[in-house]
Amino acid sequence: MSAIVANDFSLLANLDSKSCTDLSNTAVEFITNGYKLTKDMLAPYNTTIQGGENAITALAKLFSESAKRDHNGTLFLRQLSPFPSLSEETRIAIGKVYEQNKLAIFEATPNRPSSLRQYKDMDWRLDVEVAKRTADSVAIPNYSVRIDTVGGEGGETGAIEFTADAAQMRNLRDKLVEVLKEHEDKHAQRFVKYLN
Repeated sequence: MSAIVANDFSLLANLDSKSCTDLSNTAVEFITNGYKLTKDMLAPYNTTIQGGENAITALAKLFSESAKRDHNGTLFLRQLSPFPSLSEETRIAIGKVYEQNKLAIFEATPNRPSSLRQYKDMDWRLDVEVAKRTADSVAIPNYSVRIDTVGGEGGETGAIEFTADAAQMRNLRDKLVEVLKEHEDKHAQRFVKYLN
């Protein structure tokens, strides 16, 4: 988790277990409501907790990430260990809400692993068109690419096939390099470390 999320969790330190349970249930409602906060959701926390919106979204992030990874109650409680300001009673209250709503959280979480296809393999072929009826000496390179995937709702395999010219392939390469640079960024590495 990032430092901002850690600060959001420190707001929970002053709450009793019932208030934490209520706030956790509101975070679940936030997730199942399509990640939209309403004034009704925030109303109870405007007077009892400063930054109620931040605490709700922080809990929602934690719930969603844990549900995507199929964490049980014990693994979920480990996710709370980097936050020493939370009492054991508070951790257990939040954990109970997670356990009771895990399936609903998982189903409402966007980009959950079961609905996304996973990369498996890639094949490519370079075709060169060397002549046309209208021009005698034309060499036009064209790439045929097939990306094999696995997963989805039923765990089936599939493929994405497309053709591209050299400029489009360079653009694809540049986008993939961008993704790898983002992954290797120190901020991204810290974020991944906190999530695991």
